[in-house]
Amino acid sequence: HGRDFVTPEDLFDLAEDVVLHRIRVSYEASAAGHTGKQVLEGILSTLG
Repeated sequence: HGRDFVTPEDLFDLAEDVVLHRIRVSYEASAAGHTGKQVLEGILSTLG
């Protein structure tokens, strides 16, 4: 982006690529239709 610093938006944009493979939902959550991406989005929404 041509900057010498990182913004919170930069971190949110990269979070899925960096963190999603670490999030596992339980069998029950998966059966209910919940995904790791939904969990990550919920976490990120509480942060900013």
